Amino acid sequence: MRVARLQQQGRRFIFILAVLLLVNVEEVEGAHSRRRRVASSQGSRGAAYDRSVTVFSPEGRLLQVEYARSAAGERGGTVAAYQDDDVVCVALVSGGEGSSPSLLERVHRLEDHALWIGSGLSGDARVLGDAVRLEARRARLSLGEPLTIRELAYACAEMQHEWTRSPGGRPFAVRGLLLGVDFTNSVPKLYLTEPGGSVERRSYCACGPHESNILKSLRQLEEDLEKKSSSTGTLTPTDSIAEDANNERKRQLGDLVYGVAKASLSTYDSDVNNPDEIKKWVDVIVLQADASRRGGVRIRYARNIQPEDLARLK
Repeated sequence: MRVARLQQQGRRFIFILAVLLLVNVEEVEGAHSRRRRVASSQGSRGAAYDRSVTVFSPEGRLLQVEYARSAAGERGGTVAAYQDDDVVCVALVSGGEGSSPSLLERVHRLEDHALWIGSGLSGDARVLGDAVRLEARRARLSLGEPLTIRELAYACAEMQHEWTRSPGGRPFAVRGLLLGVDFTNSVPKLYLTEPGGSVERRSYCACGPHESNILKSLRQLEEDLEKKSSSTGTLTPTDSIAEDANNERKRQLGDLVYGVAKASLSTYDSDVNNPDEIKKWVDVIVLQADASRRGGVRIRYARNIQPEDLARLK
């Protein structure tokens, strides 16, 4: 009898313990489910689609690509570029010596006739620039001649597009400027590639935090250069035609370089009386068709130009 009573009490104790454990488990699971419901209700509709680069949102957008373009615009350095009849001019703005990647780190010479400039995250720009240069070398070895400016631009865009459809990766947060002079016809060209893989030929373009304002300045520069070109008088028979034409072209080139550099700095207000202000500098690169030079292009550059010294570019 005593043994039976102890067994009955033991079964009763086990039953009560099981009931208590079951109640606690249900309470914990209910709390977790409530937390999940609250978290899901607070998230936006697109939150489920911005973690994978290969998944479209219901609106048909690749959110990671849009984030990469935003990062390239906000985190990249300011760049302004302009293409004329026989020259391409680029201005790169930095915060002074030692505060941003140097000119050599931002500019990649893909071929004798072509330069590539990345605007965005410096690490992404370095990796993408090296990859495009390697592809240019492979093409030269296999084809026996260098790629044209257009072919180099599309090679860069293809690499950028590849990372928009590669699971486990992310797009390059870089906008690429491909500029140079084609060795086939000595025509300067300027291309712009986007993180999504799109590519477009431009007569002028800008990258960086103040892109819209710089584009307005470059558009105004284009109108001013066209007015000056149309207002140039004809040469009289007594003039030295070759010499005057050369001087006129030098003056136009000076106006172009000055205008591009000024446009790149147009959104920065410099206060010379404020010693704590980060001073802005501009580096200028000019590519001009020249059949006597290697690759058929002459490359000139000026570094660390302060805003108050821009007039010397004319």
